[in-house]
Order: sequence, then structure tokens, then C-alpha cells
Amino acid sequence: MVGRLVSASGPLLDAPAAYQNEVYNVPTLLRLREEVGPVVGANFDPSHLMWMGADPLAAIETLGEAIYHVHAKDTRLEPSRQALTSRLETLPVMAAKERSWNYVTLGYGHDDSFWRAFCLALRRAGYDDVLSIEHEDVLVVPVEGVTKTVDLLRRVALREPSSYKPQEI
Repeated sequence: MVGRLVSASGPLLDAPAAYQNEVYNVPTLLRLREEVGPVVGANFDPSHLMWMGADPLAAIETLGEAIYHVHAKDTRLEPSRQALTSRLETLPVMAAKERSWNYVTLGYGHDDSFWRAFCLALRRAGYDDVLSIEHEDVLVVPVEGVTKTVDLLRRVALREPSSYKPQEI
């Protein structure tokens, strides 16, 4: 049944990486795809990989065409808290001052150069679709956070498809 749905309508399921899930990192997603095929793809949220200690740029390179959707969401790591509590966080998001990491507006965890490399990595991987802004910064009102995120993405993202055509020899 799933096979018929997939062939008729394209990908059916995307899987976000988060520590409570069965699919929580690149190898677990690739293992699932190995079992069920390209019906499963990544709902790629770099902010989860950031606080878990993985490298979103390396993940993009490895996942490639398995990336089906992308979130534009940042995480700020709080080293002084991590030194005491690790990155495993159980405090509520509203306790931002006490947490070892926090979801933040783009640019407040990782700078423009990271996000430029992020957008370029997506292009190299063949992803040319939506960057979904997911605002979860409890210290910034949503309109300001989304505005700042859009401004950052306008500075760093390549918007036009490449028109490069190799010359024939």
C-alpha cells in the first residue's frame, strides 16, 4: 500500500532529528531509508543537530538528496552552563538564563558566515526549496525575530539558480 502511495504522490514521510525519536541523527535516518527507501527523507532542522553536538554542514553533505524540508532555526550554546550540566537539557524553554542551550533567532547562535556556508551546502546537495523559519526564541518577539531572520537570509542565501553552462570543447 505505501509503495503505491509513494509512486503516485512522491515522498510520503519526513523525519526530524531529535533525541527522543527513533531517528535522531544522520546514521539513523540513513538506516531507515535503507530499510524503506526514499519514501522517508529528512525534515532538516539544524538547531537540533547544533545542541546535540553534530555538524549541520557535514550532515547536509552526507544526506544530500535525502533532505526533503529545511528549517531556518538557530541554537545558542551556553558554555558556562554546559560545563555544569552538559547539553542534555530538561529545563523549560522559558528558563533561558539557566539552560545549557537555547533556540534563538538566526544569527544569535551562529553568525552570517555559518549561515552562508549552510545555504551553500544545501545548494551543493541539490536542495532548492523552502527554508522554513521556525521562531522559538523566547527572548525576542516573533515579528522582530522573523524580520531579523529574513534579513540574515537575504544577505547570505543564493536566490537565483545557477545559469552556468560548461563550454563544449
